[in-house]
Amino acid sequence: MTLLNAALNLMIRNDPDSITVTQIFRAAGVSKATFYQYFSGREDLWCGILLEEERWRLEGLEQVAPQDDPCAWELLFRDIFQSPDKLAALQFMESRLRAAPPDIRRYHHWQALRSTMLDRMVTVVNRVAGAPVPKSQQVVASIWCQMDGWLRVYRDPEFAGLSGGRRQFARWLASDCARRMTQYVES
Repeated sequence: MTLLNAALNLMIRNDPDSITVTQIFRAAGVSKATFYQYFSGREDLWCGILLEEERWRLEGLEQVAPQDDPCAWELLFRDIFQSPDKLAALQFMESRLRAAPPDIRRYHHWQALRSTMLDRMVTVVNRVAGAPVPKSQQVVASIWCQMDGWLRVYRDPEFAGLSGGRRQFARWLASDCARRMTQYVES
């Protein structure tokens, strides 16, 4: 966890492509041998970060899944959106790994957990919002697209002016995602 946190903090503050394994183990305060005891390289570490983040999201989802209270869902999404720089770093890692999928055990575990997470979200929308499965899948896809789109424009200086501010927009997005998870409105 120390290595994962150190690497993620470095990626949030710097260009992720420029970060080396040496910088990571030094930031973590461990030896090079310790780094390689747990990870085979930078891509393996990225997979570890994504895997832990997915576990955290799934745990949060499991805690609010029995509830149909939009406020509980909004808190979950606010937790997810509270650190857009972290989300941008995670998105960077995802895009790099997907471009050339490594044959790393953690990568396959992360992919399986992501699939589980999405399936669970569809099940929750189906149960809580009463949407049929195909519509539930569309709701989850729209939430995912909103999150992805928000991150893509987050760093654009014009975006802050258009949206009333990044924090305000993140709060609106959390609220909208919560509404989508708990209410099914056929358009």
